[in-house]
Amino acid sequence: MRPIAVLALLFVAGIVLDGLGSNMANRLAAKIVFDKRSNLITCILGLPVQEYDKRESGDYVSTVISDTNELRSALSSDFFKVAANLLTACGSAVAMLFIDTRLFAVALITSCTSILLMIAASSRVCRPIPNWYKLRQQDCLMPYYDH
Repeated sequence: MRPIAVLALLFVAGIVLDGLGSNMANRLAAKIVFDKRSNLITCILGLPVQEYDKRESGDYVSTVISDTNELRSALSSDFFKVAANLLTACGSAVAMLFIDTRLFAVALITSCTSILLMIAASSRVCRPIPNWYKLRQQDCLMPYYDH
């Protein structure tokens, strides 16, 4: 076969696999989010009546919906993007090893040095969160601030 035909087949196969992976990820995320929403709503319905008097009527529902939507987003797209990028990086590293080992060594040393410098610089920028600023937990709900 010609190299262009092989590349075209690989391209089409990549598109098909990407579509199947996205479909599976969306189905898995929808199932997990449904289970979490059901558990949280059951917990909210089990709260004492006094808890409902402390908050606005839609606070609990909006918290559950926004938190589970974030969970769905993280599960359906972000996780698989990270996995795909890691596989691409590993494949690129293996290909670079076969093509030119000296270039691979230089790239590896440069990458490791950059990562170490970023870690050193970020430790000076970030400060730990003081104890008085940490969020409280309320029963089964996510952390929140009192208004």
